[in-house]
Amino acid sequence: MQASTIALLVETLALSADTIALLVETLALSADTIALSVETLALSADTIALLVETLALSADTIALLVNGAVLDDLCVHRR
Repeated sequence: MQASTIALLVETLALSADTIALLVETLALSADTIALSVETLALSADTIALLVETLALSADTIALLVNGAVLDDLCVHRR
């Protein structure tokens, strides 16, 4: 991953190391996909954690959400 993307994830969103590892290693998300989801949709750390951990979304599904911007009906704000 690019240092700037890691810095964005860690500093701006305050994501834990476990969450970053899950995003990158388990789901094999690219730095570009994560950056797009973070910057374009302005996803919060809680939202990313919900998408990844609770809903167990695959990298392809997250990419679809990012590219299609269909987060409105996903109950993203539900905790």
